[in-house]
Amino acid sequence: MLKYFSRVAGFSVVEMTTVLTTLSILGAVAAPVVGEYVNDARMIRAQQDTRVVAAAVSRMTADVMGHETRDGGWATFNLLVGPGAIPEVASGAGQEWAASVGALQAAPLEDQLMLNGPGYPTNTRTQTNPIRGWHGPYLEAGVGADPWGHRYAVNVKFLNSGSFDTFVVSAGPNGIIETPFQADGTIARGDDIVVIMSPGA
Repeated sequence: MLKYFSRVAGFSVVEMTTVLTTLSILGAVAAPVVGEYVNDARMIRAQQDTRVVAAAVSRMTADVMGHETRDGGWATFNLLVGPGAIPEVASGAGQEWAASVGALQAAPLEDQLMLNGPGYPTNTRTQTNPIRGWHGPYLEAGVGADPWGHRYAVNVKFLNSGSFDTFVVSAGPNGIIETPFQADGTIARGDDIVVIMSPGA
């Protein structure tokens, strides 16, 4: 009786080797497929996030136009940025993308879109009082960093002038912004993810 149980419960070295080899082969075949799914999911999330940011900035722009030049207003900056690491910037893309928050060139997206950090007048539009003002928050929750840990950025410098495109950019999987900061007829470069908010002249 004891012999019977030990034969049923145990595996031979050949059987174990066969099982482990099969599992290794399946793992090697499945790893690239799983990796592709993960990469695709990251790209989709970054595309959705850039669209959400673009829509929020567009709505806020329509509301605060005329007040945006106040201290801390978006017209006093070159760039609005989300949280996350500052990505590298490719040669020729424009070092404005690398501006840090706190410098005169960059401000946090959340200050403008969620908190009304600049203190824009609030929206009091009625039929008899057509005054525009901040009517946020324009985002339900903070966007956070892109799926690769870098910040989203908006080149708001051109929202007033209209001379160049205004767009939201993620540096993409390689973490390098390759799309020019100043462009008319913007086309995403490299693996950047770009959503144009307003085209230039």
